[in-house]
Amino acid sequence: MTGFDLMLMGICIISNTTNCDRNRSLLIDEKRYDWENDMKVVDLSTATQKPKSKDENSLPEVMKITTLDMSPYSSIYELNGKTMGNVTSYAFYIFDLISKKFNITYEIVMPDQEIFGDNKTGVIGLLHEKKVDMAVAFLPINPHMYPYVSYSPMLTQIELKAMMKRPDISAIGYRLFTPFTKQVWILIIIAVIISVPIFFGIIFLRSYLWKHSNTDNYTFLQCAWFTYGSILKQGSTINPKTDSNRVLFASWWIFVTIITIIHAANLTAFFCIPKLTLSYHSITDIVNDNREWSSTSEHYIDYAVKQLEIKELENLKTSFENNNGRFINKPSDEEILKIMYEDGKIYLGDGNHFQQMIKKDYLKNVREQKPQNERCKYVIMPEIIYKQPVAFAYPKDSLYQEKFDKQLRNLVEFGIIKHLEQRKLPLVPYCPLKLNENVSRRNNRKAALTRKNKIKRTRVSSNFKICKSRGKNRKPAFTRNLTRILPFVYPINNYFDSQPSTSNQSPTRQSVMNKKIIYNGREYLEIDTPRRTGKRLIPTRSLSALLFQYYP
Repeated sequence: MTGFDLMLMGICIISNTTNCDRNRSLLIDEKRYDWENDMKVVDLSTATQKPKSKDENSLPEVMKITTLDMSPYSSIYELNGKTMGNVTSYAFYIFDLISKKFNITYEIVMPDQEIFGDNKTGVIGLLHEKKVDMAVAFLPINPHMYPYVSYSPMLTQIELKAMMKRPDISAIGYRLFTPFTKQVWILIIIAVIISVPIFFGIIFLRSYLWKHSNTDNYTFLQCAWFTYGSILKQGSTINPKTDSNRVLFASWWIFVTIITIIHAANLTAFFCIPKLTLSYHSITDIVNDNREWSSTSEHYIDYAVKQLEIKELENLKTSFENNNGRFINKPSDEEILKIMYEDGKIYLGDGNHFQQMIKKDYLKNVREQKPQNERCKYVIMPEIIYKQPVAFAYPKDSLYQEKFDKQLRNLVEFGIIKHLEQRKLPLVPYCPLKLNENVSRRNNRKAALTRKNKIKRTRVSSNFKICKSRGKNRKPAFTRNLTRILPFVYPINNYFDSQPSTSNQSPTRQSVMNKKIIYNGREYLEIDTPRRTGKRLIPTRSLSALLFQYYP
């Protein structure tokens, strides 16, 4: 109907008009199609389908599910002789939300072997034989199992990491060569070796182009000593005069200055900043070092090494075949910590579980009032070994997969599963790789090394002071005639200089003509030479002053 027809109908109703048949042509369009008057067509279109007793996709009142006891992902408990799922675990928290929405209950059927299994054993075997309707556990997605089971959308990725005993010192050490890596030191040595022939070649070429000029014509040995002396910041006696040589040598000095500044700054940072660096940064480093490792049997690492063909874990599989790895059957947290602390092995597993273990151990040490440096005994390798995708699973061609997958996909997209993982983790990281200054005092070895260096410097300076004081108080062992003083200024031959002096000259140190002057930023004592033929400058407050001895 059009809007005009509706308006006319409203007018008829309001006016209580009973004779509206005469205006029927205004309300109803008489031009109807022929098939609209055919009752057979109308009966076929309005006939209801035969009701079914049960919808094919309807969920049963009681679902049979299987699971694994793998806290915190899935855990179970016994209640009145019946196995129940613990809603504090991730998997059953999710399944409990969906089951309440669908108003269903469940019955847990445990596999004969509590493992992930294959098409004949474990959880996968029950699904393949269709003895259960669903697997409520974080099962690793295995492409080889696609012909036997169907996986739900990926729920999350479990980060597999390595945990070990915290080393006493950093892997980089506290040596003189610490600031630079091995490659940098090799490049510096190569630069020193190459620069010598380059300097000599440029100097020789300049001399050749200037018709064999003898100016700044340095030998190969002189170039080598200049390069070596500059890298040690000892200076050189070479004083080039030509522009090409001055630019060449200045460029090398700039390079050496940059290297030494970076080395000194990094060395200071390594001594002052309490930063721990591990010896291992990937699974390849652990395998190449032939380090022994352990992991939980029939868990993610075990399943990935034995059944999954993962490129990132090929080295780990080779290490296991060489008897460097061992899988332990359901160890407790205390047993895992004991393996790392007493046996010195590396433990591979779930990174979130490792954080909870470290938190419990740290709080235990705090309650026992242990010293601060003994509370953080373990450390987790920051790098991730592998990210294992996990999901629920169904039998092949399951009738309930579509409904559950829709709900699971919504939970993943809303971030509910990520929220569950973060809720179980500590709010702050316990015993991180880099401890704060108020948590970790300076390492004893670093402090001892600093004290030793300070004592050495004090001893050297004390020895110099003692030698200087003894030199001042020492009386001359020889006569004055054996000491010869060369004036800085050449004397001018004068008649009066050849005549004997009639005045009694006072000692040099007591002469009223002596005075102190500052020249080029250094303090000198200006004295008159014998017979006053010139003046001489004696450095003061310097070790070189020990070389000068004067007598009246």
